[in-house]
Amino acid sequence: MTLLFLTGLAAAVPPQPAPITPSVEEHILLTMGGVAFRYSSDGESVGIVDINAAPDVVIAQVMNLPPRVDEIGPLVSLTPYAVSGAEMFGAKWALGSSIYSATFHIIYDCDLSAGWCVYDLDPAKDNDLDSTQGSYQVYASDSGSRLVYRSSSQSTILPDFLMKKFARDGAIELLSGIRQRSEG
Repeated sequence: MTLLFLTGLAAAVPPQPAPITPSVEEHILLTMGGVAFRYSSDGESVGIVDINAAPDVVIAQVMNLPPRVDEIGPLVSLTPYAVSGAEMFGAKWALGSSIYSATFHIIYDCDLSAGWCVYDLDPAKDNDLDSTQGSYQVYASDSGSRLVYRSSSQSTILPDFLMKKFARDGAIELLSGIRQRSEG
């Protein structure tokens, strides 16, 4: 099963190739240095941030996972593990507080030179999330780079309101941290 999954992920397609078009409100927010966030009724979230750095610098910071533990509120720990090469790897993530906790394993499949990375839940590992998948896409823009983060997650152990809060707060903290490290 793992080999089948990895074979499917290895043939992963990059995120939507066309740059995302922000709404008027999002454009204003991005111009002011903010992070734009969308959450749809089907559980998909999209975060957008403009970064004053070259795309190769930004994608390198996207995949610099350890700092996220300090940057994203509910993250407790991260344990990377090898899957296959430098552009396909896994990470065990742990979320928690006094009222909840969850552990899940993500496999990342990236083409760093093309500025994208997709991720999915590792079905060969035990996970407290029912599903999670998404992508990172970096491309040149007037500010230097635009980073678009897409994510969709579902869990039967975490209530919907917490999943939505994690999606919004986590995306904003994630993108803000990547921007700060990229511009740093």
